[in-house]
Amino acid sequence: MNATILRFAGLPMMRGAQVFALQSRLVDLAMLPVEDWDGLFGPRTDAAVRALQARLGLAQTGLADPQTLARLSELERGANGPAPQEPAKEPAPMPAQTAQRPPHRPLTGLDALDLPPARATRIILHWTGGSARASELDRQHYHFCIEQSGDIVAGNRSIADNDSTQDGRYAAHTLNCNTRAIGVALCGMAGAVEKPFHPGRAPIVERQITVLAALVARLCQHYDIPVTPETVLGHGEVYTNLNIKQKGKWDPLVLPWRPDLSKRDTGAFLRAEISRALTAAQPDDAVTEPEGSYDLVIGNRRLENAGIPDDGEDWIRLDQLLRATGWQRDKNDDDPGDTDRSGSALIRADGAQAHVDLRRVGAEDQIDLQDLVEGFNLKLRVQPDGTRWLDGTPNSAGKTHAGAAMNIVTVARGQTLRDIARRHLGSADRWGDIRTIEGNEFSENSARNLAAGAQVLVPAGVAKASAKVNGAAPALTAVQPPSQQLIAGLSQAVSSSHRDAANTAIPLILKACAAHGISDPSHLGYVLATAEHESGFGKWLEEKWEPTADQRKYQGRFGNIDDGDGERFRGRGYAQITFRDNYIRYGKALGLPLETQPGLAAQPQHAANLIALGMGRLGYTKGYPVLEDFGLGREFDFVNARRIINGDSKRPHKKSGQTIGDYLARRGRGFADIIREARP
Repeated sequence: MNATILRFAGLPMMRGAQVFALQSRLVDLAMLPVEDWDGLFGPRTDAAVRALQARLGLAQTGLADPQTLARLSELERGANGPAPQEPAKEPAPMPAQTAQRPPHRPLTGLDALDLPPARATRIILHWTGGSARASELDRQHYHFCIEQSGDIVAGNRSIADNDSTQDGRYAAHTLNCNTRAIGVALCGMAGAVEKPFHPGRAPIVERQITVLAALVARLCQHYDIPVTPETVLGHGEVYTNLNIKQKGKWDPLVLPWRPDLSKRDTGAFLRAEISRALTAAQPDDAVTEPEGSYDLVIGNRRLENAGIPDDGEDWIRLDQLLRATGWQRDKNDDDPGDTDRSGSALIRADGAQAHVDLRRVGAEDQIDLQDLVEGFNLKLRVQPDGTRWLDGTPNSAGKTHAGAAMNIVTVARGQTLRDIARRHLGSADRWGDIRTIEGNEFSENSARNLAAGAQVLVPAGVAKASAKVNGAAPALTAVQPPSQQLIAGLSQAVSSSHRDAANTAIPLILKACAAHGISDPSHLGYVLATAEHESGFGKWLEEKWEPTADQRKYQGRFGNIDDGDGERFRGRGYAQITFRDNYIRYGKALGLPLETQPGLAAQPQHAANLIALGMGRLGYTKGYPVLEDFGLGREFDFVNARRIINGDSKRPHKKSGQTIGDYLARRGRGFADIIREARP
């Protein structure tokens, strides 16, 4: 580093490993906020160097010259420099902490950690999927968060709280695996993509692994936890090692600086770093936990145990909410016989309305808290004891900024402004139109450090387009038709009752998939399995209208505002698209007048393009998941890919005796194997 004098001299800024290393040292001394640790020698790094020079009694030139770096090394070794000539400029302030919130704890304080008596038997490692620092929501879900500065931040829940989950007061970090389990998370990996791997805008760093190893070893020693694949493991290993199903988790099993390691090797590497020759012990049998709970406060009303944390999501007991607030749910019937239903609901309050995700657990309906906050433009606050506060008055119109109507959107874990713009404004490039909750523009730096749970203002009145494309008609690629040998092989795998329909549908679907860029055998196999399940390969290209209780619920939702819209925009095509909003969105993407001529969706050629475009690029359900979100090749997640179409993967399949998710996984793998064998 001595060979080059680092400094800020306007644009273009100096950058690279030397700048990054200098910033790392300044972060360690709390002279540079961790969010400015970006490898660019800009104005804030210049200010930090000047503050360092003032602290050392040097001329405040802003130059990282040999003299400054030598004195910095002395300071790091513990040497005391002369008294500063003037106060050093303070880094950006941390959020104010309440008395109940545990403070930041540096690695040097490990031995002084307040570890309560507890019956912990397992430690599960995570990353937060957020920024370099721990957010309030991160502290709710993990016992310890390791920030990219190397600081350890204690969560809001004690390790002892997870001795039992019966009272609902525990750190809910891992689905059905929280009892006696300590959750430790590395801060970072916001926007990370599994395949092809991309570390996102806040990749974890090696320093965190060093701290992780020391912290987890300390926990193992204190609670006598052996370091085995069953007792110390990554979130992404829970299903493999414990046979407890998760929701497509893969953290923290990819290290940005070691992309050559497989997920299995990364888990072994982390355990090797942690290992301290502890006594071997058998882990307790995993248990299925009852739902936890937290209080919800709306205005001056406290709803005790109304909220349920579940694998990083928050759900609200709907009946309790409606009784306390006087709000109304727009629905036709309660459907009491269906005990495993998922879908959506329309909540009305004081002239405002909000579409929210709905699930039924036993006989109880629950709705997604974040959907409620966004739909009614409320402000969400999370207290140290877990209580969620909702401030504001339900208002579908949202706020205004510079004369324009704005909606309040709560940032989900791992979301970026580009993600929010893609979902709400139709194009990721419109992220610059989003404002802070105070109405200010985002800088590139503040945009990179967007925290989960924060709220932003998004222009209202913009039709939601695809999460993957901007709604314009895609350019289709000219492709060769699939071989007759492949079509015959796939058709033979279909039941005789659907075979005639399959002989027509399969070549159309494969050709449409090729035109829309879907070529992975696992992806193709899952598209075919979906077409088989949803429409019998076109045996029923248009939903039969009776109407049933479920069909009556189509009315009044997702654009079905006129009388008869439920029937008019009923399920059609190989994937059975429904609702006016979807007909408009897909019609625009394909250049078809589907809103005025919805029957076009039931024509085989159009139906093939609809299923290929929907599963490959547009998406159907909340968040618009598509095939690429669930992996590639033999690592494709056939079970959880059901979320592309519906959230019913755990419901029983009527004929096979399996769940719908497992049944479709089996069928999809079978089709994929046939496609692989037919390829040269």
